[in-house]
Amino acid sequence: KYHLSNLALRLHCDLGFKNNQSESEYYLYDYNYFASKTKLGIEYNSTINKFSVFYGLNFVYGYSETKTETTYNSDFYPFASSFSSFTWQKTYGGSPLVGVKYQINKLISISSEASLDLSYLKSKSSYYYSSSTTVNSNNGLEVDINPIGLLAVNIHL
Repeated sequence: KYHLSNLALRLHCDLGFKNNQSESEYYLYDYNYFASKTKLGIEYNSTINKFSVFYGLNFVYGYSETKTETTYNSDFYPFASSFSSFTWQKTYGGSPLVGVKYQINKLISISSEASLDLSYLKSKSSYYYSSSTTVNSNNGLEVDINPIGLLAVNIHL
């Protein structure tokens, strides 16, 4: 957070990836996953003594992709040589939030917040099996309720 008087600019980034490979005498399997999510927002706060109440709005953008590939041993699977898939998903949304903070001293505070994530999702999946291809496109809405439950210890520099 970057504070300016009674408002703050918020930035939150998540990044994840996973790679896995399995092998047996029957097949070779590869799995690759990547995901990122960024929240950029603004927060307003009201302070009385050491106690603050804050509220705001985050704008959310996320992207993820998953790729799998299975290559079959032709000695065991003479009619199937491989199967692969690729899926990407984009997320756009907003997240209103409300929270409380207690300033222990000049450097340390504790806080907790609740939010409601409202997101529009768009995805596309492609499946390749031997010589055929199937493509699916999807979109939809997602609502995620994040109740107060996480207590954060904050260090102010």
